[in-house]
Amino acid sequence: RELLDPEIDPEIDPLDDLSLQQALIAATLDESVPHGLAAHLRLLFRVAFHLRERLSLDNWRTLNLLMQEMARHAQRGSSLTEVLSQLDRSVVTLMTLAGFTLDGMTRDLGWRFLSIGRRLERLQSMSLTLSQALAHAREGNESDLDWLLEVADSIITYRSRYMSRPEWLPVLDLLVLDESNPRSLRFQILG
Repeated sequence: RELLDPEIDPEIDPLDDLSLQQALIAATLDESVPHGLAAHLRLLFRVAFHLRERLSLDNWRTLNLLMQEMARHAQRGSSLTEVLSQLDRSVVTLMTLAGFTLDGMTRDLGWRFLSIGRRLERLQSMSLTLSQALAHAREGNESDLDWLLEVADSIITYRSRYMSRPEWLPVLDLLVLDESNPRSLRFQILG
């Protein structure tokens, strides 16, 4: 909650705010929102369309289904609950596309260029997330670290390694310095 607005009363759920709900829906479904999911998916689709002779039928079909689902939600004016459910399905679909790429692409210069781009994007995203988390961290309040580990897809690693509630120092060690964690900043830089 505090990441959304540090001035928000902790007793008030920010997702009850209609304007915030509308902003989340727009960021997901409205192609005119810069840096939103719909805008990025449209760019992905354009690139895929121009390279369709290099995409497998499975890749093309998966991407088309994702675009059709997003368009249906945008056209009918979905609720926040429906949009969140669509986001969950989109994550699975995008992981499927990533799996197709990692599993079927030859390891040539194109694959290396793709890998560099993925690492740069992950480095940028994780740096921004950590920056926000640290900027809004309160002394002695480590109860908000679960979300950070979830975003970093590292909660299972943390639990198996530390077997305790998340604390700042081990979380930062895992997400910044651990060269064996494929989600850490160091892993991205060394890769």
